[in-house]
Amino acid sequence: MRSGSRTLNLKALTVATFFSLFLLSAGVAGFAITRLHEINKVTGAFPDEIRTIALLTRLDENAQLLRATDLLAHAAKSASEREHDVDEARRISEALSAGWSAYAPTVHGAEEERLAHSFHESWQQFLAIQGEATAFDRAGETAIADRVFTQDFQAAGEAFARDVAAVLAYRVEMGTSRAAMAKTAGVESIYGVIGALILTALISIVITIMAIRRISLPIVSMSQTMLRLADGALETPIPCLHRTDEIGSMAQAMDTLKRNAIASRAAEVQHREELDRRKQAEERSRIEAAEQAAAQAAELIVGSLGDGLASLAAGDLGRMVSIVLPDAYEPLRRNLNDTTAALGRTMSDLINSAGSVSSRAREMAQSASELSQRTERQAASLEETSAALSQMLDGVKSTAQGSFAAMKLVDQVRGESEQSGVVVGDAIAAMGRIENSSRQVSTITGLIDEIAFQTNLLALNAGVEAARAGDAGRGFAVVASEVRSLAQRSAEAAKEIKALISESSGEVKNGVDLVVRAGAALTTIRNQLTSVSEIVNSISAGTRDQTTTLNEISIAVAEMDRMTQSNAAMAEESAAASEDLAMQASALTDLAGTFRIGSGVAQGRVGARDLEHISGSRGRTASFGARTSVNARAVVLPFSSKD
Repeated sequence: MRSGSRTLNLKALTVATFFSLFLLSAGVAGFAITRLHEINKVTGAFPDEIRTIALLTRLDENAQLLRATDLLAHAAKSASEREHDVDEARRISEALSAGWSAYAPTVHGAEEERLAHSFHESWQQFLAIQGEATAFDRAGETAIADRVFTQDFQAAGEAFARDVAAVLAYRVEMGTSRAAMAKTAGVESIYGVIGALILTALISIVITIMAIRRISLPIVSMSQTMLRLADGALETPIPCLHRTDEIGSMAQAMDTLKRNAIASRAAEVQHREELDRRKQAEERSRIEAAEQAAAQAAELIVGSLGDGLASLAAGDLGRMVSIVLPDAYEPLRRNLNDTTAALGRTMSDLINSAGSVSSRAREMAQSASELSQRTERQAASLEETSAALSQMLDGVKSTAQGSFAAMKLVDQVRGESEQSGVVVGDAIAAMGRIENSSRQVSTITGLIDEIAFQTNLLALNAGVEAARAGDAGRGFAVVASEVRSLAQRSAEAAKEIKALISESSGEVKNGVDLVVRAGAALTTIRNQLTSVSEIVNSISAGTRDQTTTLNEISIAVAEMDRMTQSNAAMAEESAAASEDLAMQASALTDLAGTFRIGSGVAQGRVGARDLEHISGSRGRTASFGARTSVNARAVVLPFSSKD
């Protein structure tokens, strides 16, 4: 009997199982796609950040070079050298303008806008002071130009360089922060996907155990019970009578069939006993009746009952004995007709029960087919996820290539700055040698001045002595006068040379100071380039970590596809169990089909059609399993950790 509260039937259980797995898979895929979108959003800005950092680095270098070039133009010894340095400074200034035009559109955020505004104002102030100092140089106002270059120009240049360095440091800090965000998002994605996969695996195991306990094991038990009942073991207990789902309905139908068979057997035994009693009565009647009446009655009875029993033996349960027998034998005819009718009803109930079993098996097969189709759509979704991961990996590879190119460029610029440092060192050494030579020439000039002074004194003494000698010393006086004149000219020439050497020494000293400061600036640039190279290396390492993370996500997607294949195999096993059940129901229908009861033959054909439908469903499930296996190989991402 069915209870008032109906439990979940097999169809609802199958649908609930599929939707549970579908929701879990959709949740895992949605989580993975969301996290990957966040990672892609963060890493997508890396190439722009690297280009901006490289641009700011070039701006910093050009700012240093512009200051050094302006100082060289101011210290130039000739007009041609000054014009060459001025042209070079103009070219560097144009490069700075182009760099600012490229950098300005990339500014974002209030802090960076403030730094960029300060950088632009200090640059404009630097250009104004540069133009003023250059104008003084061209006008020949050397003293004013020296003051401007040593005071205002240096202060403006230092402010300009400081603002450029501040903007560069801000963008480097922003790039480092984004790299940390991408790494954190990747780690969270890995842990989230692993947890979701573990939860999915546990729920799949629970669903599998429930399916085995609620479907497979009861069906096997029902099949064994049906075989024992078919063998005549009517005392066999019917399992699953307490269930209120389709299997419970099958058990109740089988229990009805069992009770009918038991009743039929009891009626047959009773009928045989009744026949025995009536045979004894007939024997006594035949002894007492006349031989002719007995012969006629026997002929009528044997003919009528013989036809009925022959029809029963031939399996025709719809044919009854219609000839009225003598009163003594009429109950025998009625009993035979009643037995035939009861057996016909039993066979009809048996065929109807077998048809119900076939119908339930068809519904189970259809549910398995629908589960297979949904599993196929799930496999297609996994394939699309694989393609998205592949595209994301291509973007990460492009970022890695860009960072590698930036690193090579930074190394090249650093090498050039080191060569410039060597050239500046050679210039400092050459200036030192010139300064030493100037000091030696100054010493020699002092010695010449001293000799000229002593020669002048000697010539003066010789003139005095010649005057004392009178006419005899007149010729010597003339010679002494010439020697004195020559000594005076030598002294004047020595003073002029000394003044020129003193002025040259001052210029050389200023040149040495300028070259030393230029060397210090190049050293600062080289150190900053080293820092930029380390940052670019860190970015490249972060890109490799992202590639490893994407590979691990790809492995997780492949594991999800393996579970999808397992679900397809479970659907195929369910279809196979349905087919076995339908085959057993068909065998039972064929067994009952040997009896002709009107619509029984047609019902047997219906059972055959149900069997063909279930077999076709199983074939479609098997073909889907093959397609799922092919798709599973396509889901694996086309890259490895070496990329």
